[in-house]
Amino acid sequence: FTPKCIEMELAPAANPVRYADHTGFPSSFGQEMEATAQIERILEQGQHFVHMLYTFRSVSRAIPMITDANAPNKDDMNRRTYEILRPEVVKIKELMDFQDHVIHIFCSNLQHLVAPEARAKIVPEGLYNALIKVIDLLQKLDNLKDMKSSIQNDFARYKRAIQAIRAELPDGDVLSEEVSQLRMFLSNPQAPKQFIFYTLREQVKRIMGHEDIFEEMLFQCVDLLSMDDEESERYLTPDERYRFVRVIPHIMQLMDGSGSDNEYNVFKNKYKIKNFRQKDVQKVLKRYPFVPLYGDMASDTLVILKRCKNWNPEMEPLWSRVGDRKTAEAYDLRTRWRAVRSDYDHYIAVFANTMNEVNGFHFRKSSDRGAIEYAGRVARTVMTGFRYLMRWTCMIMESSAWKLKHPINDDNLRNKLMELYPPEKVEEMMTALCQQGSEYERVVRYNYAKDELSVMVDMISLVKSLASMMDKAENKFAPLLRLYIHAEVQKLVQGDMLPMLHRADKKRRPVLQAMLQIRTIAADWLNGIENSQDYKNYRRGQSTADINVPARVVGPSSTQLYLLRTMVR
Repeated sequence: FTPKCIEMELAPAANPVRYADHTGFPSSFGQEMEATAQIERILEQGQHFVHMLYTFRSVSRAIPMITDANAPNKDDMNRRTYEILRPEVVKIKELMDFQDHVIHIFCSNLQHLVAPEARAKIVPEGLYNALIKVIDLLQKLDNLKDMKSSIQNDFARYKRAIQAIRAELPDGDVLSEEVSQLRMFLSNPQAPKQFIFYTLREQVKRIMGHEDIFEEMLFQCVDLLSMDDEESERYLTPDERYRFVRVIPHIMQLMDGSGSDNEYNVFKNKYKIKNFRQKDVQKVLKRYPFVPLYGDMASDTLVILKRCKNWNPEMEPLWSRVGDRKTAEAYDLRTRWRAVRSDYDHYIAVFANTMNEVNGFHFRKSSDRGAIEYAGRVARTVMTGFRYLMRWTCMIMESSAWKLKHPINDDNLRNKLMELYPPEKVEEMMTALCQQGSEYERVVRYNYAKDELSVMVDMISLVKSLASMMDKAENKFAPLLRLYIHAEVQKLVQGDMLPMLHRADKKRRPVLQAMLQIRTIAADWLNGIENSQDYKNYRRGQSTADINVPARVVGPSSTQLYLLRTMVR
């Protein structure tokens, strides 16, 4: 059900041309856009390694062990073991090189952002979002690497095989050096766990002023998650929402000092951003103590926060309410199912009515106010559907994350088994489920009551049903959505900005040039002729609603949208 929420996009999340067209628009953000494009490339590569780690399975377990040191075929078996495991070790080596490259790129961008000339400019929200994605990617890779014992098992077997046949290999010394590097990567004595993030933190701490940049990134995460008005949400997929939650404690970990009195204390230092307080961060982390990480993995925000050097156990009530009954209810689908079902029934009726109207509507490109208002009504209906898809999918994923972090205890497990099996088999099952390897059954198979399963199945069916309806309606709705988006952008740059441009021009304010750049970036003039005098001829009280713009079924490009958001901000 999650991919359906992601499928419902009319444009790709990443810029298809890597912002290469930014040179055609007047702006001072060229360097930041090139940095964002570079980060997007490594994020795509990072997904390959995330999938690789998640699906990594041990190969060495299928290779026979050499039990006799004097066996005549010992060298041949070691050589075959090397040949079989070499492709798996190459994957690990590529991961090691990749995380080095990512950390280098991240720190290079951080170094640029702390420079005085960069601090004097506005940092594009898109660049901060890209850096947030990098932190999220690195913590995913770290958790997946630490979780997979099969990686350690395969590497240990490979290392023994290399030691046995090193003299016979033409590049034996090179391979031996590679083994030493991989050993430090997989089991570094300074950081046996979370080594990737340990390396990132060590590199970050060498950059003076990094705390200010991380504070702005932290503020952006909290700000996006603290929207009281659901119509103001600026994300439409579950992973976008949870990325901000997952990254918050990691950013705090990067900001925090080493624990000495004269270094930065993320729990005591006040934020420099106006009206941004620790209570805002605490509120978010209390709302999301457990969030989906990847696949069937969940993240515990408090556990990550405890890795900070300045963490004090006495602070736990300020940052978490895990034992609170309201928290458990927030993750329980049963408490929200009736409201979801009611919203679904109401929205389906509205959506079906809109679909019938659109089917009977002969679409034509028109800048007539009535046509634009109708397209806007359709757009708002579609956006409501997107938000429902995201929220309901989030509810299901959060419920699953809660179960993953709260396996069924022995007493409840015994009662559950007694409902399913005869008494003589219950003890046998209990013994089996107390052994290693049965954790997954405890968190999934036996961890749901009958009514919980019923509600979850119904919720999944609602998501799939609505997603299917919206998917089928895309070809009808898409032209109207694009028409509305184009009209709204033109209304902003050719209509709404007129009074501001007039005032800035009259008072000769420096901001006028930046505002004119916004128009140049996004304005689509009638007949292609720019009206360069409209703001000069503007009169107070004059209506800006009736502007003549060409009707087009196209929205702004990713580059235009990036620049618009940054410059308007």
